[in-house]
Amino acid sequence: MLVHRTIDSPIGALTLYSTPAGLSYLAFSDVEQYAAQSVEDTSSAGVAVAQLEEFFAGRRREFSVPLDVPGEGFQRRAQQLMAEIPFGETRTYTQLAEATGNPNAVRAAGTACAKNPVPLIWPCHRIIRSDGTWGTYRGGEEAKTWLLNFEAGNPAGPGAV
Repeated sequence: MLVHRTIDSPIGALTLYSTPAGLSYLAFSDVEQYAAQSVEDTSSAGVAVAQLEEFFAGRRREFSVPLDVPGEGFQRRAQQLMAEIPFGETRTYTQLAEATGNPNAVRAAGTACAKNPVPLIWPCHRIIRSDGTWGTYRGGEEAKTWLLNFEAGNPAGPGAV
């Protein structure tokens, strides 16, 4: 059974969808396709919620959340490699493609970021363009800006560059 729980965060509401096996999807807003298939449960995803709260409080830099996300191949490998990027650091889409062993798959690396089911847990916000610009982010430009500034130790918060 898929259940969901919404929490507040400095980057807006986050909705966590989970099964008994683990976190399945993290959304920046309620996602209709999942909401219709799930039941609200304010006690669900306890480990993920606790770790996200620790992250936003500055007490956690990486996650060890049980996951239940389908996928395989290049996309899954790229998504899992995102979790190896240290807090406060970034990599380019090119570097992500190279890390998968397929340096010509830069667009596929971008697709892996766009289709990441658990952003923050697999921190796709740490992937930027080769020219140093931040690129797009499913959570929005303000959220990506806030996250990168937060991880860089910039207390200026949202919108600061």
